[in-house]
Amino acid sequence: MQSENGFKKQRFHTGNKVLVKWILSGCFILLLPMACIIANFFYTKELLTKKIDEANRVTLAGLRNSIDIQLQSILDVSQNIIMNTTFSNRVLNARNENEFLNRMQDCQQFLKNYKQLNRNIDIFIYFPNRDFIVTPETANNSFFLYNTIATTTKSSRNITYDTWKELLKEQVKNSFFIDSQYSYTNYGIDSIVFSISSPFIYQAKNQFNVFTSVPCTFLNELLKDNEGSTIRLLSKDGEVLTSYGKDLKIYDIPEDGFIPPDTNSGYTLVRIDGADYVCSYEQSSVTDWYYAIYTPNSLFLKETIHLRNASILTILVTLLLGISSIIYLQIRNYRPIGKLVEIVPSDLKKPNHNEFELIEKYYNTLYEENRTMKTKIQSQKNYAKEIFLLSRLKGRRFHLSDSDVSEYLEWEQDNKLFSFASFHLNQNDKEISAMHFDLLEFSVDNVMNEIFGRTYTFEKVTDEIFFVYIFSFENKEDSILSWETDCISKFQQVYEFFRDKFQINLSITVGNLFENFENASDYYNEILDAFEYRYVVEQYGVIFTQTLETMDFSFAERLQNHRKDLIISLTKKDIDKTTAHIQRLFEELESTNEPFLMLKYYILSITSELLLTFKNTGNYYSYTEDGSTKKTPSGHLETHLQHLAHSTSMSQAHKEFTLVLKLLCAELDDTTDAENTLSEDYGFIAKIKAYVEEHYSDPNMNISSISEAIGLNPKYMSRLFKDATSEGLLVYINLIRITHAKKLLQETTSTIDEIAEKTGFTNSRSFRRNFLKLVGMNPTDFRK
Repeated sequence: MQSENGFKKQRFHTGNKVLVKWILSGCFILLLPMACIIANFFYTKELLTKKIDEANRVTLAGLRNSIDIQLQSILDVSQNIIMNTTFSNRVLNARNENEFLNRMQDCQQFLKNYKQLNRNIDIFIYFPNRDFIVTPETANNSFFLYNTIATTTKSSRNITYDTWKELLKEQVKNSFFIDSQYSYTNYGIDSIVFSISSPFIYQAKNQFNVFTSVPCTFLNELLKDNEGSTIRLLSKDGEVLTSYGKDLKIYDIPEDGFIPPDTNSGYTLVRIDGADYVCSYEQSSVTDWYYAIYTPNSLFLKETIHLRNASILTILVTLLLGISSIIYLQIRNYRPIGKLVEIVPSDLKKPNHNEFELIEKYYNTLYEENRTMKTKIQSQKNYAKEIFLLSRLKGRRFHLSDSDVSEYLEWEQDNKLFSFASFHLNQNDKEISAMHFDLLEFSVDNVMNEIFGRTYTFEKVTDEIFFVYIFSFENKEDSILSWETDCISKFQQVYEFFRDKFQINLSITVGNLFENFENASDYYNEILDAFEYRYVVEQYGVIFTQTLETMDFSFAERLQNHRKDLIISLTKKDIDKTTAHIQRLFEELESTNEPFLMLKYYILSITSELLLTFKNTGNYYSYTEDGSTKKTPSGHLETHLQHLAHSTSMSQAHKEFTLVLKLLCAELDDTTDAENTLSEDYGFIAKIKAYVEEHYSDPNMNISSISEAIGLNPKYMSRLFKDATSEGLLVYINLIRITHAKKLLQETTSTIDEIAEKTGFTNSRSFRRNFLKLVGMNPTDFRK
């Protein structure tokens, strides 16, 4: 069974890719609330961590203040003892044992006074060289104190006497530390100790070490309101000095434990014994210790975890119900799409395409087929319209009724005004004529649509070398006035665009307005007549046929007499009389009020008649490369004829016309003036070539700079060079540059960019383009 479009229907299973995507998308949407709850849990956890840190910081401030007060007190007492000259002099200046023992009694009293000022502080002075200890409670040798510590403090000794004595003898640094061995009354209790040695050396035997301490038991008082937390005193390297509160195995520092950063305070998250803790820390203002409080997260997250679990359970139930509903609804909504897929032709179906891609591909195929068909119909219609319009321009009949022309060709003729505008490219310029005709046609169409398309309606036909635009508009007075006002400036704008942007001189001829399109051939003939005139005088730009209708030939009879006189003088080869007749002819022409183009037309017509008369009898001369003259059949007569055709003033036309006639009538021995003129022209050519050869590497060299150096008008110089060499000056400049570039490519290892710069090209892209154009291959291939 086949469908109406000829495709065979066939069921095609694509795996229901779209349906699966719909269901997965719905499930993904349902999962979003669960993701939000989980994200909210982690956000709450982070927020609680900050709140814990804030609470810890309040406790930590009190902790630091209390400890720092104790540390400062210990430090002050130690420094006062050392710096007290009375105490130091009495201790250090003892001369014998009896004097030393007597003074130790005074020393004990001195320390007792300090003890009374701060009962928490314990002072312990050890004389290593005398093995003698002084405390506020007693003064005796170290062995005696070691034996009485157990009874005095009711603490068991955990080290031997020798070990304890060695501890007391160790070199003392001015630093804080925590230990239980440097106190008499608080022996066995962890205490904060500051050790310092006597800086005064009179008798080495009397040197002493001072150990000032305070027990750490006051830290437990600070944790009464922080149940479950732990206080740690840490060194600057993260070593645990002591710990109070919950036991966290203070001697087992975890790998991710607390390591103080460069800052003085902050918080970090650590994991100890499998539990997460918030560690808030601050640095002491007295020493380089850190005070840290470890608070377990579990104390604050219990309610949050319960809420999270309840929410997840609720969402799971909702998710199951939602997924079931989505599957049912999507299957139901998919049915129309499945029916559309069934009608897609089998040759368009690919297993890797989903349903929407198949439908889109089928729709695009139908759209392209429809567009192609419309394009063909429109192309045929445009072709038929162009044939119809061209046949009317040529005066031929096109067998279509007016209704067919109006309906099928969409060309209205009733109550319309028409006008022609033809475009012609200057075919004499070899550089420009090489441009592709189709490209020029495309460019002209775009510019015309841009300038005229918004205001006027027109059609275009191509008649061999012409682009002909047929304008049509309403037969109203305001339309006529608008056309006569706008068309001059708009066509001039088109001409100037191609002249300035692309150096292309277009010949644009605009015809008269007419009403009856049946008479189109008559008005088109006016366009062709105007073109013939422009071709003779080589006039570019915009011209209107109505201006050519005003040409006045009333003085033609007078000019005929000048023609006769010139023929007689040329026959006799009388240069003087010929020159006199030329002078009278130009005086006659200049006395009229005719425009220069029309006068130039008269001069060219006389020249044409004289050339036809003396075609086979004249002796023509040319200027050779070695500077001599020789007779030739044509010589450089053609060159001066071109100069005459391109003349832009009466003086220039006078000069070139005189040279042409002198070449016609002069014998070899009597051609001094003509020969000098030719020699002068070739002298300019030689100067131009020498200048180009000398300055080819200058990227700023152009026609203007050359004309300024030579002393000629740029336009005249370009024509003079082209007439003499048969090639444009710009082409010659590029040829010289490419010649030197070829030499550099063969003889040097310079890069393409360097060679482009050395030969005067502004960039390597321009160099490559010109090289390919003149050599036929790119520079890289040429070098190989």
